[in-house]
Amino acid sequence: MDSRNHPIRLASEPVSIAPRQVNVERLRDSYPAFRGRYLTSTDEAAQVDRVARDLGKPADPVFVSTWVITLLHHYYVGELPEVAQDGIARHWLIELAEYPDWAIDAACTWWVSRNNPKRNKKPLPGDISARAHEEMAPIRTAKLQVERYAKFGDNPPEFLKG
Repeated sequence: MDSRNHPIRLASEPVSIAPRQVNVERLRDSYPAFRGRYLTSTDEAAQVDRVARDLGKPADPVFVSTWVITLLHHYYVGELPEVAQDGIARHWLIELAEYPDWAIDAACTWWVSRNNPKRNKKPLPGDISARAHEEMAPIRTAKLQVERYAKFGDNPPEFLKG
């Protein structure tokens, strides 16, 4: 679905939509390719590819809107005209369109946590996108390993061994 034309507004009441829970550390332990280890077989490459594709599927625009509404409820916002709400929602939807639900959830949770020195500031779409991008690092790493295995198979260059 094209998020640029999706008619979702930042409504006053969030809808409850639970994201998938992804334990990134467990994923890295279960699949060494998510840590950057070279794949050892076609079967392993296929399995890692399936998992990475599944975990990389973009979130539904309704999910994105719900999390944006929830996140922004932490910060005061006065009454906004409907056209302004539409514009704000559009910016968030476009910026977060490529990220899966679990990465957006992790980014929003991190933003309001004590681990974020800017937590007292209302985030912009790019702030959450940057953190979601960080959360996706293991997925990008695994996809790179699948690409490398497809290219080199069982005969990788020396720098990929180990």
